[in-house]
Amino acid sequence: MIPTIPLGPLSLPTKSVLILIGFYVVLWLGSKGAESLGIDGDHVWNWGVISALSGLVLGRIAYALRYPQAYLLSPLSLISPRLSAFVPEVALLGGLAVGYIYLRRKHIPLGPFVDAVTPALVFGWAIYALANFLAGDAYGRESTLPWAIEMWGAQRHPVQLYEMAAALLTLIWLFARPAPRGKGIWGWKLLLAYSLSRLFLEAFRADSMTVAGGYRVVQIMALIGGLIALWGLAQHAPFARGPQTHRRGKVT
Repeated sequence: MIPTIPLGPLSLPTKSVLILIGFYVVLWLGSKGAESLGIDGDHVWNWGVISALSGLVLGRIAYALRYPQAYLLSPLSLISPRLSAFVPEVALLGGLAVGYIYLRRKHIPLGPFVDAVTPALVFGWAIYALANFLAGDAYGRESTLPWAIEMWGAQRHPVQLYEMAAALLTLIWLFARPAPRGKGIWGWKLLLAYSLSRLFLEAFRADSMTVAGGYRVVQIMALIGGLIALWGLAQHAPFARGPQTHRRGKVT
């Protein structure tokens, strides 16, 4: 783990620095992708900032509801800049919901916008996994496997690196079998890949939120997301299979 970056007399939190750098790069890449599809790149910056701020607020509220005793003793902790004190899944879903409202109000076509920013979002996914690894957050269960790593006083699954690998494989999948851009297919593929990775990798997490019966909340959400993604891809078949042309029932 490298939780902090020494900078002279200062000590910067590694996770926060990586997230801020990744956030800027994601929006820059996304704006370039949007312009290639005829969308003003400024909308990507506006969408990103609005979604991120909304997600942070909603994620912090969810974290406070999960650990109410800590915030009852210190209510001002709600406005702490500590990025680890929030629920990532709630922040993601909440931020995307608010971002969707922004796109609707600005009359921006959803399919082209989603396809424009999808590769950038996959890059951000990988950066976030790396940030968790360096900070020791979202850590894995104890393991005796040869590639287990020392973290928090025990040998554990490097689940953050598993997730980073899943993001990179998703990026390869997107470009190895590219679908037509502008229809939202790239976005559905990302949702499917992310959902499947969380459904599988969450089993290796040591700090997952569970509900009655021991069911992991993230896995339930991932299962729902995966089914929605399959439905969305089915609506765009055969385009989702790649840049093939179909004539008179034959593939040429």
